[in-house]
Amino acid sequence: MSLEPNLPEALLARSEIELKFDFDWKGAAKTLGTALAMAPADPALRIAAGNLELVRGDTTRAIDLYRQAVVLDPLNPRARAYLAFNLAVAGQLAEARAEFPRVVELNPSAPWAHAGLGLAFLIEGKFEEAAVTAQDDAAEWARLLIVATARWSQKRIPESDAALAQLTETFADTAAFQIAQVHAYRGDKDRAFEWLERARRQRDGGLSGIRRDPFLANLHSDPRWNAFLHTIGLADDQLK
Repeated sequence: MSLEPNLPEALLARSEIELKFDFDWKGAAKTLGTALAMAPADPALRIAAGNLELVRGDTTRAIDLYRQAVVLDPLNPRARAYLAFNLAVAGQLAEARAEFPRVVELNPSAPWAHAGLGLAFLIEGKFEEAAVTAQDDAAEWARLLIVATARWSQKRIPESDAALAQLTETFADTAAFQIAQVHAYRGDKDRAFEWLERARRQRDGGLSGIRRDPFLANLHSDPRWNAFLHTIGLADDQLK
């Protein structure tokens, strides 16, 4: 950037650091605004802008930006993965189920390619389909997240416990956010907030989507929820 301050690729890289490591949401918005002015047809920038809208809790606007990225580059597996995943989160399950096979076709080893479809089934209450579908995911942490939550909903507690134990033992340093998601889904709020704090210390990129995360719904009524959002600059009053 010292050589070319308005280079879109460099601005994108800086926005990713601001978004996923510094938790500098306003800085990321400014950086992305500059980048999009330079390269409005860049699908990677549209994806990043969608991620920023997720930070703000605006899933509808995020999905619109992911759709734009897909239109700009229909064969971009990353754009389709973000679109499919957030369609599921938004409850647009039929479209999400239709989109995930395209993700698998373009990049079957992408994280969430299979577990994302498992998420759609999980939200729909089809827990067996969720657990089975997630088994093919290349990212073990994503598979374990879906299996742990789906088996919990089926009251197959030993299987849920085993998946959570494996997730914790193997991925504590890289998937603290996912571990928090499982504890929150299971209603263990104390452990969920412990792992969210660990995710904050580890600068876990998953925190950027915390405001609309379906696994964390059980935490919203807890007074610790807003207190935690304040620690990462994502409380309502901080986003105005």
